[in-house]
Amino acid sequence: MSVPELLAIYEIVQSPIREVIMNRIIDVLESMPPSAMSDYIQSRLHFHTIRNQIDYLFLIIRNKHYYQAVALCESLLRSATLPIDRAKIRIAKLILLHQIDPRHFDLEAQALSNDPSFPLVREDWIHICAFHAYNQNDYDRAQLLFEEEIKNQKTFFPAILFLAHMHDPKIEFSQEVFCRYNIQDYPVAYQHLYTYFKMKFSHSSFSILESYLWNICRKEIKEFYPENIIIRLIHDELEWISENTGNRTKLYMFHQQFD
Repeated sequence: MSVPELLAIYEIVQSPIREVIMNRIIDVLESMPPSAMSDYIQSRLHFHTIRNQIDYLFLIIRNKHYYQAVALCESLLRSATLPIDRAKIRIAKLILLHQIDPRHFDLEAQALSNDPSFPLVREDWIHICAFHAYNQNDYDRAQLLFEEEIKNQKTFFPAILFLAHMHDPKIEFSQEVFCRYNIQDYPVAYQHLYTYFKMKFSHSSFSILESYLWNICRKEIKEFYPENIIIRLIHDELEWISENTGNRTKLYMFHQQFD
């Protein structure tokens, strides 16, 4: 059902069914572009349970409403009592630090790793720390964390894409690792970047690789969160191609679109 349809049902039911409806609305909004959550829809959202508030926190982070998310995050940290809830909120705080205050990321990440609740969110912690290390150009640490992620089917993508991206194309990439899981089980946007790296390590021509990046992968950047990290990956691949061909046309065009 659409968000307007769910909101209409919300008006005619009583608690606790209202909270169930609100949770479903969050699920629907998560599957849609950020623009789907208009100011009007946002004004109609009301949450009473801690679970819904935490889910909403991750939704507004994904939609880049960072300062609203900071306020909600701090409020939830004061009110949450269950270890699993507090651990999830601290994961959200890590994401916010990565996006808007990276200087304090490592301190918070270390503190969470020493918390008794850490095993409850270990996979999420590894995922966020891997991307943060990559974004900080700490490729050695990023590689170690991504290698942990690919052991798990849930986190195999996008970790395998970044391992492939950081890998020296002159050295053979382990096909056993690359083919660990069925890529059809993952979003199409992941499948296309995966195909690009398969082509790269199969020594497809630079013109074919550049065309695939430009015509297929570039158009699906909006399907990723955060966008900026996939923008950087595709940019760096286009730059690598241009260094080998001497043709920087597509790289310049990419700069114009995303800078």
